[in-house]
Amino acid sequence: MTFVCTEKSKTEKISSSFIELMDTLDVALYEIHFEAPRKKKARFHLEHFEAFLYSHASQSMQRLVKGSGKAVHLAAMHPHDAPLALGQLTHALDAATPYALSYRIKKGATEKRIVDRGVGIYNKTGEMTGLKGMVEVKRQEFLPSRQHQTNPSLRLGEMVGKSPAMQKIFKRIQNIQESDATVLITGESGTGKEMVARTIHQHSLRHDGPFVVVNCAAVPEPLFESEFFGHLSGSFTGANETKEGYFDLAHRGTLFLDEVGEIPPAMQVKLLRVLDGEGFSPVGSRRTHHANVRLLAATNRNLDRMLQTGSLRKDFYYRLHVIPIHIPPLRNRKEDIAPLIQEITSHFPQGDRLFSKAMAYHQKLLDHNWPGNVRELKNALQRMVDLDELLLENSFDQKAEKPANKEPEAKEKPVALKVSMTKAEKRFIFEALTSCKWRRDQTAKRLGISRKTLFLKMKSHQLNS
Repeated sequence: MTFVCTEKSKTEKISSSFIELMDTLDVALYEIHFEAPRKKKARFHLEHFEAFLYSHASQSMQRLVKGSGKAVHLAAMHPHDAPLALGQLTHALDAATPYALSYRIKKGATEKRIVDRGVGIYNKTGEMTGLKGMVEVKRQEFLPSRQHQTNPSLRLGEMVGKSPAMQKIFKRIQNIQESDATVLITGESGTGKEMVARTIHQHSLRHDGPFVVVNCAAVPEPLFESEFFGHLSGSFTGANETKEGYFDLAHRGTLFLDEVGEIPPAMQVKLLRVLDGEGFSPVGSRRTHHANVRLLAATNRNLDRMLQTGSLRKDFYYRLHVIPIHIPPLRNRKEDIAPLIQEITSHFPQGDRLFSKAMAYHQKLLDHNWPGNVRELKNALQRMVDLDELLLENSFDQKAEKPANKEPEAKEKPVALKVSMTKAEKRFIFEALTSCKWRRDQTAKRLGISRKTLFLKMKSHQLNS
């Protein structure tokens, strides 16, 4: 399909035609030509391309048809998609490179994701005379699911929570949707820092870009520059091919530095230069790259203590500490346990039955201190699926708790060494079985014993799947 945009009235007609086209086809080729070539690419895109491809965005169409007296039925474009897509388009056209855009439209009960790829058309003198490309329409029906039948205010992306602390986090994430500022996420291990980071990315202008997770504690200091900045082939022994670093992989997306407190001070300086906009050079290259990334960081360390000891540089800390988000431990927000159980069990077969069974132990779950936070809760529910009983972290060597008629606990008595070793062995084998998902071959190999020996010990300790 070819369009020629020369005046406002024709642009209106083209816009309406494009909306109808997207309602009937899944893939369409387009080619736009203009009477006069455009030297200013930005002006070209704002005046014509936006009017054509983004006519379903209410603001664009209102400017286009203002005063025309025509009633135009518009699809609702996601408010966060247009700025990023238009920015990507401008960048590509300014560099005379192909563009690839993605944006969402919701019309009625149907959500359409538009994937648009194209290039500029230029004359012999290098002036832009039009655009040509292809749009692909991907439709997705909005169907109710079990996990969305709960109160929408208790959910943000994959996160759930009804406590005031979690509601405050939801509100902060929503407030920074259009920001590219660095976010520092703090909280104990297992509280869900990576999930918060992923939710921030999914609700940001960069949601269509990559989300790159880096476990900073797992990056060896000698390989730090290679991992973060990349390297050229032959730049050092073992560098057999050119490799992109984390900053290049996260281009136009989000880079999440998990366990950022584990980065040694010497490496903090190198990262600080990049974050301050001075760029970086891959190992073996003199060419400076500039990172177009949004940075998120998380840690479970005590940053105030690290600042006092000098293991965290103040300038690096202040570069990270722009927007703080602290996730309280689960023991301080017990009202989140029930919605968390509902969310976690929804991913298991027969999730409704499992949810009801877990809630029979509700008071026991409320009384538990949850040192492992949400991760420990997930493990407890997984054990309940595998073992058909509730075993919390402090009750591996005790009989499973029953939902009702709990008898008073007996006073502790002196325990013989042999009994203590037996209980320790039972717990050790149970943890190995859980880690290997009760696959006996793998468990025996991990424990360094034969499969027959493992079977006999499981029988002796009454550990049957």
